[in-house]
Amino acid sequence: MHVFFTLFLVLLPLIFLLVRKKRSLSKLPPGTLGLPFIGQSLTLLRVTRTNTGKKWLEGKVKKYGPISKMSLFGKPAVFIYIWTSCKQVCLHKR
Repeated sequence: MHVFFTLFLVLLPLIFLLVRKKRSLSKLPPGTLGLPFIGQSLTLLRVTRTNTGKKWLEGKVKKYGPISKMSLFGKPAVFIYIWTSCKQVCLHKR
């Protein structure tokens, strides 16, 4: 009985953190965040090194649209591909 209670006490904060994280990320546009702490940083470095960055970004636009989310070095980021979308986001008044 003590084992189950101990597991419950250990898992409860982890579940709380996962639920809390999902709520904060729900306001982001579509896309993937990649691996934890690394995100899509390794992919970005690889496509930059092979000079295929434009093709990779166009693939993201085709899959998720002109505004999408990604994770660089573990931090969520928003990728904006079209100038008019960038202008709309930057001029949006809260």
